[in-house]
Amino acid sequence: MDTITLSLDDPTAIQQLVALLERGEVVALPTDTVYGVAADGFNADAVEKLFIAKDRPSTKAIMLLLGDYDDLQKAAVYVSPTAQRLTERFWPGGLTLVVEGRDDLPPISAPRTELSASAYPIPKSSARLFADWGDPLPRPAPTVPAAQTRAPRKMS
Repeated sequence: MDTITLSLDDPTAIQQLVALLERGEVVALPTDTVYGVAADGFNADAVEKLFIAKDRPSTKAIMLLLGDYDDLQKAAVYVSPTAQRLTERFWPGGLTLVVEGRDDLPPISAPRTELSASAYPIPKSSARLFADWGDPLPRPAPTVPAAQTRAPRKMS
């Protein structure tokens, strides 16, 4: 696997990211936390590459990053009026919704369940990518190997 580094200051970077996504490649991009690794959410092979890149068990569901409310409607079977009001109030922002994923999402996007978690990215560079790409991007949540986790400490 080759690694290509793009500067988001480069005016062609977003076009290059879109081209990589169209080819089914995995990309890294800024998100509301630090970065996310993402792929084409409607391409089963690309989503599988994402699981491999993150060394994530295929039994763990992943979230979909959304560019806007239209992306939520592309990914969800139903969006309740309450969820719509929440998106109107809190997007763009760190709001994550859990919704039933549509049947045309690859099964690996929501393994063993019909639920798909959806979040909206904040950085302008990511928003530009979503505007040009036009579809949700699956992104696994950061994972920490069990050997690196610590037992909770009691707060005093």
